[in-house]
Formats: sequence, C-alpha cells, structure tokens
Amino acid sequence: MAARPKALSAQQAVEGARYTRRLMEEAFPDALVERGAYERLIDGMPNNETDRHVLAAAPCPDRTFS
Repeated sequence: MAARPKALSAQQAVEGARYTRRLMEEAFPDALVERGAYERLIDGMPNNETDRHVLAAAPCPDRTFS
C-alpha cells in the first residue's frame, strides 16, 4: 500500500493558495470580476449552490475587471 502524503501545514496551504492564485491571474488577467458587480445575482442562480458565484459573474453586464 502506498504511503499517504503528509498533511500540509497552515503556512504551506496559504503559500500554495497564493501561488495558485498568482498563476491563474497571470494566465487569465481579464477573468477577474469585482465581487460587487455580480454579488446580487448569486442567490438567483439555478445551479448548485456552491457554484452559483461562478455563474453569477459570467453574464454580469456592468462588470468591472480588476
């Protein structure tokens, strides 16, 4: 049986998340949407509750890119 990988420390998890976000921002600089531009639409989205923020940001006509 393969050994389980060690759990990350909180600091390692934070650093990993920052690294991933930086890579995403560099790869897709125009994909960032200000939260206020779509926040009011989240509750009305018909898809899975955990994914509604993604769908809400897509059609937002008054979105502003950061």
